[in-house]
Amino acid sequence: MQNPPSAQPYAPAPQGEDRRKSRIQLILLLLLLLGVLGALFMLLRPGAVCGDSTCDEAGGESFLVCAADCPSRCGDGYCDPAKETVLTCPADCKPTCGDGRCDAPSESAITCPKDCASCGNGKCEPPAETAASCPKDCSTCGNGKCDPGETGASCPDDCQPVGKCRDKAFRQMLARIVKDCEGACGFEAKNPVVGLDLDQFKSIFASKGDPGYGTYFALFGCNVWNADSTDCKGFDSMYADPAKCPVDAAFECATRPTDACNPAGAQGRCQQYSRVIESEFRDFAGKWRDAKYYILLGTASRSGNLKESGRETMSDGNQKLALKRAGALESLLSRLRSEFATKGTPLDGKAFKVALDNTRQFFDAPEFLSMIQAQLDSLGRSDRGFKPTSANAVNRSVFVMAIKCDLSDVGL
Repeated sequence: MQNPPSAQPYAPAPQGEDRRKSRIQLILLLLLLLGVLGALFMLLRPGAVCGDSTCDEAGGESFLVCAADCPSRCGDGYCDPAKETVLTCPADCKPTCGDGRCDAPSESAITCPKDCASCGNGKCEPPAETAASCPKDCSTCGNGKCDPGETGASCPDDCQPVGKCRDKAFRQMLARIVKDCEGACGFEAKNPVVGLDLDQFKSIFASKGDPGYGTYFALFGCNVWNADSTDCKGFDSMYADPAKCPVDAAFECATRPTDACNPAGAQGRCQQYSRVIESEFRDFAGKWRDAKYYILLGTASRSGNLKESGRETMSDGNQKLALKRAGALESLLSRLRSEFATKGTPLDGKAFKVALDNTRQFFDAPEFLSMIQAQLDSLGRSDRGFKPTSANAVNRSVFVMAIKCDLSDVGL
C-alpha cells in the first residue's frame, strides 16, 4: 500500500503584490466615481437657452448660432456689415467684387470696376466706363475717330451723320486720294500714279461697314502663256465691254504656264469675263449711284518695273497697262451713266482713273493679301475671269471705291 502524498506547506502571498492590486482597484474606483459625478453635473446643470439674453459660450452659443444672445465680434467667422469691414476685421471680412463697396487697396477701378468706378471723377475707368456710358470722364472728341457715344451733334469734329464716313481721320485719308487724282486721273498724264500704303488699305477695310463708301474689285482675265512659259501676247484681259473684245486671234487663256496657247476660243473667253465684270459693276454702281466720287485704281504685275540703285519704280509700261484696265471701267461707267439716266437714277459722281503704285510693300504683306482674299470671298462668284482666282489677282484688277462722304471739312 502506497503512502498518500504529503501535503504542501501553506505559503502566504508576498505583501508587495497585494499592495499593487489594491492600488489599481482604488484608481479604477476613483475614475468610476469621477465619471458618475461628471454625468450627474451635466444632468443637473441648467442648459444653454437661446433667447435668455445670456451668451453661453460654454454651452455652445455664438453669434452664428444665437444672434439674439451673442453680439458679433471680430474672429467669429462672420463679417458683420454693421460694424466690420475689410480694414477693421480682415479675419472675418474678405473683399468681394460686386458687393457695392470699394475695398481699397485690394480693390480698385481696374481690379473691380463694378464697385470702384465712379463716373464724374475725371478718370476714365474701363471697362465699366466708356465714352457711351460716361462721356464726362471718357470723352474722346477730337481724336479723329467717331467713338461710341459720339454723334455729329455732340462731336462734329470727329463725326458725321450715319452714311457720311463718320471718322474724320478716315475722311482725311480719302481726301488725300482724291487730291492726288485731281488734274491727273481723268486723262493720260505722264505719271498718274497714286501710292497707298498698308495702313491706308487697313483703314479702308477696317471701316468697310461704314455705309459712307463702298469697295469693289473688278478682276480681269488671266495671262496667256506659251508652253515654254513665255507670254503669248494675247488679249491680256483688259476689257469690260464684251463688244470690244478682239476677234479671235488664235489665243486662248491658259490656266497654267505649262499649258499651250489654244488656237481657238480667245474671243469667247474674253466676252465671258467681260460680261461678268459688266454685270457686277452695274450692280455696284446701282447700289452707290449717289456717290460723289468713283476712284478707279488700276493695277499691273510687278514684272517689268525698273530697278536702279536698289530702288524699284513703276515702269511706264505697267502704268499704261494699269490705266488701260482702269479706263475699261471708266468707259463702262460712261455707258452706265446713260443707262441710269434713262431710268431716272443718274450717276453724277466724278470718276478718277488712276494707276495704283505696285512698288509699295503692301502688295507683299500678309495682311493685305488676306484682306483681298476676304473681298474675293464676299463677292461669291465662281468664275471671275482670273484662273485660278486668288489673292494675287490684285495684279490684274481695278480696285473701285465709291465715296459719298462729305469731305468739305477736310479740304474738299
